[in-house]
Amino acid sequence: IQLDGSAENSSTKKICVPFTVQEDIILVRSWVNTSKDLIIGVDQTLRQYWSRITEAYNNDEDRCEFINKESTQLKARWNRIHPAVQKFIGCYKQAISQKKSGSSEKDVMAFAHKIYTQDTGKKFNMEHAWVILRDEPKWEANKLKAKNAYASRLIELKEAQERCLEYETIMKDTSNMNETQHEAHEKYCNYLKQQYGF
Repeated sequence: IQLDGSAENSSTKKICVPFTVQEDIILVRSWVNTSKDLIIGVDQTLRQYWSRITEAYNNDEDRCEFINKESTQLKARWNRIHPAVQKFIGCYKQAISQKKSGSSEKDVMAFAHKIYTQDTGKKFNMEHAWVILRDEPKWEANKLKAKNAYASRLIELKEAQERCLEYETIMKDTSNMNETQHEAHEKYCNYLKQQYGF
């Protein structure tokens, strides 16, 4: 009886089957299509969002004989695809920026793969997902938003540095200045005072 029970328990255990390339493609495509749904895209919760992705995945016409997946499975797989592809996009852009005269697209891709491996210690094996995601508007929008935020911080820092220099100019000791330097300093200080209203 114990042997039978053990056999039954072992037969009901879930087997972790790796995603195939085609399953990855369908998952990424489902994510893209769901992300583009502007009607409910703003108000849906994370659970609803992944429920819709799962529905799209399980009803994809190219799924053929693949078994249905649960939201947790798809989300876990996406959380492996997303950071890897995002990293490779950066590696590809770096390879493009360092492209040598006469280099082909194949050369650029090889260099991007080399950069990825050097940075992560792993090989990039999700090129099939990268091809779909690299030019997606939502993906680009997220990167642009981060880039703009960084640029804005740089501008604020530069402006703050300029204010410090201007303040130091106003407070500068003029006792050792000659008449010409003193007049020039006074004119500049008056200009700054008018600019900032003090």
